[in-house]
Amino acid sequence: MTSTQANPIIVRGLEPGTTKAISTFVCESGPDCIDFKKGADFDHDLAQGPRPAFGRFKAALPGSLRLVFMMDRSTLPDPVGTRQDDDITKDVQLLRKTALDVDPRLRQPLVVRVAWGQYVWTGRVRDLQVQYVLFRPDGRPLRARVTLAMMAEEVIVT
Repeated sequence: MTSTQANPIIVRGLEPGTTKAISTFVCESGPDCIDFKKGADFDHDLAQGPRPAFGRFKAALPGSLRLVFMMDRSTLPDPVGTRQDDDITKDVQLLRKTALDVDPRLRQPLVVRVAWGQYVWTGRVRDLQVQYVLFRPDGRPLRARVTLAMMAEEVIVT
């Protein structure tokens, strides 16, 4: 997908231990929804002695990001339906490669950096859901709703 919006969503699969991108996916539309959570874990055991009012702090939990956005190729001009490059499956394949590839040396998923505007999240993808929602008469998908869920820490870039 080409970047025609001033604030595209950019997903980069990073080389282990660096900020060098192995693969990059760009979506020209902004997100429909961003959910970012950060929390803490507390121990609520019933051991003898005075109990803290809120439980005993155990650990800070990793942040989590859920990003929902639309990938759309339905607006490309093609009055007779003969274009072959308006099929969105190539974009979906690039997103899957970028977000879900496994590093063969470390045998674990790549670290992924997601950026939109001033927000940047770095982490690992837990779940990628793609729902095709608009099709050409011949069955080629033109639009997809994407939900990307990952363990992430939020960094705000100014």
